[in-house]
Amino acid sequence: MPERRLSVVVVGDPVRVDDGADTWRVDARDPKTGMLTLESLRSMTRMRWEGVHEFRVQRAGMFS
Repeated sequence: MPERRLSVVVVGDPVRVDDGADTWRVDARDPKTGMLTLESLRSMTRMRWEGVHEFRVQRAGMFS
């Protein structure tokens, strides 16, 4: 398994969780715990995902 490096994720970045197909936008980040709040970029209604650890996400190279 290839080694993963933690990339710096900031509020507003598009990310993917666990190499999934869906793209999320970082809505909030807690610097003490490393927990993120994500917002879906593909949902018609506002869909939020709270409590995602920053080690699970990778920056999305491009959003389509």
